[in-house]
Amino acid sequence: MIRLDEWTYAYGDSSITLKPFVLEPTPENPDILGAYIRVDVTENINFPAEVFMWERYVHMEDNNELASLNRPVCIAKPMDLDTYPVGNPDPQRRTLPPFFREAWFEMTINSPEILIETWEHIKIDVARLVKSTVSLGGP
Repeated sequence: MIRLDEWTYAYGDSSITLKPFVLEPTPENPDILGAYIRVDVTENINFPAEVFMWERYVHMEDNNELASLNRPVCIAKPMDLDTYPVGNPDPQRRTLPPFFREAWFEMTINSPEILIETWEHIKIDVARLVKSTVSLGGP
């Protein structure tokens, strides 16, 4: 069983807290292939909660209809906090890729080991984002 604890990073007068939720195969539910992680920003002080970058893309359904899907992309960079909107891509800014920011992230991962590595990288990247943004005079 994977147990990941809530994590807080503080720098200057800014802080952010992430809480992971994990679903993985268990003796009671052995049919799950891979593992699932969802990470929510549960608290933020002097820093935006929306640190996860998502992309909206269009694809063709089996019935030849166009449909849009969202997929997680990365942790935001300092400039992304000012560039990309929260919740939905900005349809008026066609020069930008269809990215937007959310305060949560989710993904299915092939193995519990990779899930743990992913959680560690999320924490590293969020810490770098907070430190860089605050050091540059933001958010």
